[in-house]
Amino acid sequence: MRIFLIISALFLTACGFQPLHQNIKAGAGGTPLNQIALDSNYTDDADDKRAAFLITQSLRERVSDTVSAPTYRLSYTPSVRRTGLGVGVDDVASRFDYNIYTRYSLTDAKTGEVLKKGRIYSVATFGAPRDPYGRIVAEGNAAEQASQQAADRLITDIALYFSDAESDE
Repeated sequence: MRIFLIISALFLTACGFQPLHQNIKAGAGGTPLNQIALDSNYTDDADDKRAAFLITQSLRERVSDTVSAPTYRLSYTPSVRRTGLGVGVDDVASRFDYNIYTRYSLTDAKTGEVLKKGRIYSVATFGAPRDPYGRIVAEGNAAEQASQQAADRLITDIALYFSDAESDE
């Protein structure tokens, strides 16, 4: 097994393989993902504000916390919608989808040129117990899961953009 790993590592390095998902914080000082400043936008809706906060926290865990002189600026605007799924005979939903639709744009911090625009979608399903406090907790967990998923998809889209831009050079 050890020999197989060594041989496959040699083949992967010889073909120019570069991992797309790498630990950005640990030692990769010059990666573009470390050069991004985060700008969240949201409406006055409390769910949108919470989603923007949670997405920002998740993004900060994945990219640099503070950037003194950012090269890029990532702006994003989440919009939250809940959809009832399992409706019982009493016409009350027992399961919900917590949907986050996020529009984003990556711009050059110096020129303001838009480099990439997009829209991502994330969802988490939660059960709604009859107890109102149980529903609040379940919905909060779904909001965290959907926000983490949105942050992951944002990072993936941006990393793919940088990977494609680097391969075009």
